[in-house]
Amino acid sequence: MLKEVIFCVLVVNVLLAEAKDLTCSQRSSQMPMIAGGRSVNEKDWPWHVAVLQGTSTENKRIQNCTQFSYGCGGTLIGPKYVLTAAHCTYSKRIILPARRVKIQVGLINLENPGRHSTTYLVASIIRHEEYDKTNFHNDIALLRTRDNIIYSDYVQPICLPSSNSYQGRFGKVVGWGVGDSDRYNPILQEAELEVVKTMYCLFEPDPVYKYILTKNESNFCAGNKNETNVCSGDSGGGMYSWQDGRYVLRGMTSLGSLGQDHQCKMKDYSVFVDIYSFINWIESAKSPRSTNLLNIDGCSPDNHDLEISESLKPIFLQYSWLVTLDFTTPDNETSKSICSGVLIHEVFVLTVAHCLCNSSDWYKLTSVTLGDFNVNLDPENGEDAGSKIVTIRKSVVAIEKIIQHPEYNNPKYSNDIALIKLQRDHPCEMVNINPICLPHARTHLSNDLFAVGWKRVNTTTPEREIVQIEDIKACVEAYKSIDMSLPSKDSILCTNSESRANNCLNFVAGSPLQYVKNVDGHNRYFLRGLYTFGSARCNSNLTDVFVDVNYYLQWIKQTVEENI
Repeated sequence: MLKEVIFCVLVVNVLLAEAKDLTCSQRSSQMPMIAGGRSVNEKDWPWHVAVLQGTSTENKRIQNCTQFSYGCGGTLIGPKYVLTAAHCTYSKRIILPARRVKIQVGLINLENPGRHSTTYLVASIIRHEEYDKTNFHNDIALLRTRDNIIYSDYVQPICLPSSNSYQGRFGKVVGWGVGDSDRYNPILQEAELEVVKTMYCLFEPDPVYKYILTKNESNFCAGNKNETNVCSGDSGGGMYSWQDGRYVLRGMTSLGSLGQDHQCKMKDYSVFVDIYSFINWIESAKSPRSTNLLNIDGCSPDNHDLEISESLKPIFLQYSWLVTLDFTTPDNETSKSICSGVLIHEVFVLTVAHCLCNSSDWYKLTSVTLGDFNVNLDPENGEDAGSKIVTIRKSVVAIEKIIQHPEYNNPKYSNDIALIKLQRDHPCEMVNINPICLPHARTHLSNDLFAVGWKRVNTTTPEREIVQIEDIKACVEAYKSIDMSLPSKDSILCTNSESRANNCLNFVAGSPLQYVKNVDGHNRYFLRGLYTFGSARCNSNLTDVFVDVNYYLQWIKQTVEENI
């Protein structure tokens, strides 16, 4: 049947079907099951799905350059949810974004899908936050589709187990994994494997079991010690056992034993994720808490692999929360090179308070501009992440209210942060306008920081610098030498960059300091700071100073809620 490969088990709790007049684990097929591998019939296992992985070409002339092929199995547990192994959401140990994963339901033959098969796009991937790529602990992930999956006799969800007690020692496994021909079998195969006690695996000569099996028994071993097993390509597929008069998802293929020739060892045991151990995680993953402090869905996504350096990413359309503050002079000339800010909510912009002082009769803040890139062009063209030419337009929005921090400049240079409430929502259909995420707490912080924004003195497009946090005490002493007393060390950050010596221009005030973090299976940008001031950078030992936004999270949340 299916030989099992090195990466396989993970089981996720599956809710009952939420569709009207349908329940889980309903099979139209009543074909008898036999031990050992055999091809299945349509309707036999209507909850088993194919997880397709996309690979991108380097040909920029091809607009749709992602090619999808079979990668793993999965199990349908609800109208929008599929469980699979967390390692199945990686390609060569690099995390896959949701746009590079699809699922195919109602499928028996990989080479000839047939009229009962449908492909669905994946909207989000929720990987277990404690998944370990080295030992495959917590090897579970939930795929959420963009559209509801339509049920039929060929497509049904399976029930999740209500307890860890099952009828009998055996479980059914299915998959398209490597078979007797040492290649993926195009026809879905099934077999019956015996679930054995953990000690049987630990007594095996292969040391991999001692490394893979968990102490909390959140995975388990199964196998017949014969030529029937799971193998490469079966990862993420389910093991189904009888409970309360129906099949339930007992486990998920995670890992098998490989020989030195990287061939599946068919007479060894395989490791499965114990689904019942992850019931609570599955429930919470289906109703995740917002990753954003202000509960905005879809804030600041990064569709690149997490391992890609920020310096290698494009700037056009990458930072769609950048905002320019529009000031006018008495002769009605507009300047956008004075201050910046970031969109954090549909109607709120965060910036530094000193940009909003009314002490100057020369400059007056009149509006903000969202979605701008080249401040001298509108509209403007550029390439998106898929190398497709995109035309964008900026959006100029009037200001309803300015809210400075109540303790701004008390003492001097302290609490340099403010909110701008806009008169209307920004146009949500514009791909170049999207709020940046704010973390719920300081626990989300990262030291891999970079600043993005327009520079002073006639720069037309944003620039980016990778920065390093500097010692705060040395920073305070350096500014004290020019009679500037910096505020509390908890409320500011001092940074330096390698490009400092070659680029004398500072960012405009309010430019963001940010980082990328994978939260709930998504790569997202989070705001860490806003540029406040710095001296002329060439030939200076003074570092740049940012207000630490995370110090003011409670004030930001409370102020937005009071003024929404």
